Amino acid sequence: MMNLPRRYQPSFKGIRTLYTSCRCYEAVVGVLHPIKGRRAPEYEPCQTAIRVLPLSRQTTRGPTYSVAIAPNKNVVNMIPGVIDHHKATQSDNRQPPLDKDKPMDNSFPLLSDFIVVGGGTAGLVLARRLSEAGHSVHVLEAGRKIESLRAEEPAIPFDGSGKLNLKAAVSMPAFATAVLKSGDSDWRDFSAAEYGRNKVFMPVGKVLGGSSTLNLALWTRGNAADYNLIADMNNDPSWTFDSMKKYFKKSETFHPDPSKAFDKENYGDSGPIHVVPVGASNRGYNLTGYARRAYEAADFKYNGYGNDGNSLGFNELGQSTYPTNGGRQSSIKYIERLEANNIHVSELQMVASIVFEDKKAIGVKTVDGVTYNARKEVLLCAGAFRSPAILQHSGIGDASLLKQHGIPIVHHLPGVGQNLWDHPVIFLKWRLEEKHAKGTLEALRDDPKKMVEEFTKYNQNQGGLFGGSAFDFSAWKNYSQACQKAIVLDEKRDDETALSRPVRDYITSDRTPHAQFLLAYAYAFSPDNITGSYISLLTIVSTPTSRGHVKITSNDPSASPECDPKWLSTQVDRTIMKEAMKTANEVVMKMVDEEGSPVVVEEVDLVEDPPVIGFDEASLERKLRMGVSTLYHYASVVSPGLP
Repeated sequence: MMNLPRRYQPSFKGIRTLYTSCRCYEAVVGVLHPIKGRRAPEYEPCQTAIRVLPLSRQTTRGPTYSVAIAPNKNVVNMIPGVIDHHKATQSDNRQPPLDKDKPMDNSFPLLSDFIVVGGGTAGLVLARRLSEAGHSVHVLEAGRKIESLRAEEPAIPFDGSGKLNLKAAVSMPAFATAVLKSGDSDWRDFSAAEYGRNKVFMPVGKVLGGSSTLNLALWTRGNAADYNLIADMNNDPSWTFDSMKKYFKKSETFHPDPSKAFDKENYGDSGPIHVVPVGASNRGYNLTGYARRAYEAADFKYNGYGNDGNSLGFNELGQSTYPTNGGRQSSIKYIERLEANNIHVSELQMVASIVFEDKKAIGVKTVDGVTYNARKEVLLCAGAFRSPAILQHSGIGDASLLKQHGIPIVHHLPGVGQNLWDHPVIFLKWRLEEKHAKGTLEALRDDPKKMVEEFTKYNQNQGGLFGGSAFDFSAWKNYSQACQKAIVLDEKRDDETALSRPVRDYITSDRTPHAQFLLAYAYAFSPDNITGSYISLLTIVSTPTSRGHVKITSNDPSASPECDPKWLSTQVDRTIMKEAMKTANEVVMKMVDEEGSPVVVEEVDLVEDPPVIGFDEASLERKLRMGVSTLYHYASVVSPGLP
């Protein structure tokens, strides 16, 4: 284990916490930073101790309460070490395999080898791996399962009255924002602070499959430098990109574009998640060629299908949606039709707290007062918001916070819920020239015949404008020179924003992708009265150094915790976002058609009055204040160290 002072080491057993950023199938560069970008306070040695699975090194010599930060989709195959921690034993509470066309069986077993809190990506993959080793596993999911479309059911996301057909909409990533707006399958969380005039909606999946059931179904691996940084900091080669590659491959069945060169050694062929490059799908946008040429004209190098760890430049995206395997590939695929009889999944079971015997976790209690016991361990996989909240409601966290809400203290751990972070995004929008508007979803608004044609294409082979991902490419850019100046300003301001030396070196490296760009052929989160057709360029800080917190606000475990990622609170993040917005404008200005005419008319903002547009310094500052939002890649601290 890391050489942590004894007073920092937890003195209770039987619980592990494993969580993944909410948008777990949209792994992006920067999501793996082990010390979250800044110098760790003394009471949070977790900041230098976080390490990904496998957990087989967690022997009984060290504390068994620990955290594993699972890097997005990569969590799905980093689980074997958990099984190694306990020799497989058969138990007597067996359950039938999960059939994707049947509802969950909610006759609850009260005793299992392992209890998994949270049926998202981390939880369902853990359940599968433990089941394969012969353990009985009980998954407790606060939400419910959204039934899959049957083969004979057409994928029409709205009925005749305009009501959302959730089964169809969930299977179609193009309607992800409609699903989020419906409120049928997420926690309805909002930022504690106001950004612009309002608090920011922070979607988190409250549904079987977690946020992988709700997201945009992008499938990309992180940047190799990120993984290698973690390996260097922890003196652990299992973190390196090359070491992680076997887990990437194990997670996927990759369907290459037959017209392009393909290195099959880099991709999986038998994993539960079916993945296809956007260019090999049946979906196509009229503006794709213009976008590619614009990136190249703006000095972005084209990297093909870029999942080789080299992110700088731009690459074709992969999408985790596949027509012959049920459309969207959520983490439910890990337990769907699994030939195992020792996994039980219970819906609508919101865990209130962990049950301790002395300082050993022996089970959990739900908000309805039901107690479920574990013979071996409780695995807390409730996400970046609910995992720390459950710990705090269980008496594990900052003693002053627990006393404030009348919660008995089991263990004083001030770091629980600290260092909440996320990838901040600003949505920049432009109005399209009318002659280029036909290839957008908005062009279907006033053309019912074309709308029917596109739905028909989707139902035939998941083609047309509704097929697959909303994006073609992911682009990344380095801003190391600008970051060097910004770091100096942060260090002068206060010690909290000062970076540790390894992360400082990482931020100032010319190999680090500081910003990501995603071009969408629609107005992002459009107002209801929108007219015309648009494109949006999502401008994202992929190496954020801003940190916030998650903390409970009462002793009611069903109440939402206070969540504030403090987006753009450091000069480094603000500088990256400003530079990225200027780059985004450069890319869009280089989008021209075959005749050399601009594709767009002007930048627009149809929400704010006066509109927040422009790229001079004053306009960029106003966008930072008014336009920042979330990319749903939350992570926070829930434990102080790993064996």
